[in-house]
Amino acid sequence: METDTLRLFVLAADKLNISAAGRELGLAPSVASSWMSKLEKSVGADLLHRSTRKVALSTEGLEFLPYARDIVAREDAARAALGQGEARINPEDEWIIHQVPELRIVYDDLWASVKERQSQLKHKRGGELTSENHFRDRRRPKYLFSGLTKCACCGGGYTMISADLVGCATARNKGTCDNRKNIRRDHLEDRVLGALRHHLMEPALFKEFCDEFTGEMNRLRIEERSTIKAGRTELAKIDRDLDKILQLFLNDALPVEMVKEKSKLLESRKLELENFLANADEPPPLLHPEMAGFYRLQVEKLHSSLQDEIEAKRLEATEILRSLVDEIILTPTDDEMLIDVRGDLAGILGISLKRKKPTTRAGQSQFELVAGVGFEPTTFRL
Repeated sequence: METDTLRLFVLAADKLNISAAGRELGLAPSVASSWMSKLEKSVGADLLHRSTRKVALSTEGLEFLPYARDIVAREDAARAALGQGEARINPEDEWIIHQVPELRIVYDDLWASVKERQSQLKHKRGGELTSENHFRDRRRPKYLFSGLTKCACCGGGYTMISADLVGCATARNKGTCDNRKNIRRDHLEDRVLGALRHHLMEPALFKEFCDEFTGEMNRLRIEERSTIKAGRTELAKIDRDLDKILQLFLNDALPVEMVKEKSKLLESRKLELENFLANADEPPPLLHPEMAGFYRLQVEKLHSSLQDEIEAKRLEATEILRSLVDEIILTPTDDEMLIDVRGDLAGILGISLKRKKPTTRAGQSQFELVAGVGFEPTTFRL
């Protein structure tokens, strides 16, 4: 009589299923049934009643089970004493955890940059932190302007309808739009890139924009500096008042209760002012009239990077160029496809202010300049 056979019997008695007990021991159903028959033959009694529907312990099986269970338990204890016991996971509160940074597959700085990138993709550009993109929108765009092209007729997106052509997805998928005009993707990209390079910031229009922007920023700067100056003045006055209260208390001119009350109010206001002054940011720099020329130079470099052999450079250039475009509206006509490009002013100013990358983090300030009469520095038609 082998202990493995006894172990099979114990499991079969607990599960009331010989096949399930055999599977737990890695035995085929036919093998498990054969082992049970040999055990019953060796003890000279039927330990289990078998039928097509169920398995039950016989009277002899009920008497034999405690001894079989004891033998199995003794074997497990003996193996454990020899270091051959079955490994079991300790309770979580007994775990001992050691940091082993030298075994990390990904370095901390790379991990941090990836998580930062995921956070940026998680939120819509220019949206609130609570406004999240669908997970499909967080994927890297397959083409340069994927997701930015819109149909002027229905507002739906333009998608790839063949290997080379883009067309209105609503017209083809739902049939609720009459726009059946398409355009080659490479032609669309060439025309938009050419516009980004040559038309997005016309010097004359940009000079007018700079004048308006500078005037508004000067006004805001004067207001903000006045507020900061007033805060500093009040903070100095609070310090003087606290010194006066202390002197009056030392000269027995003020009772303790009044000293505590006045000091508490002043200290609370002082903390409020200190927090305000610590978090007060300097107004952004004014726009330089030569910014349009610098922008054009930067976009030329990005256009060249799109042809680079190094994939990382191509991807970075694609991301920056996409940040300059808010949307591309395609309007069908009898003769051609009209293309209206609306620029994202935050991205345009970011690259024009000589930043390595435009601001794309959700929750940070962004502006959109809509076309006006005679003044369209960020919206143009091709």
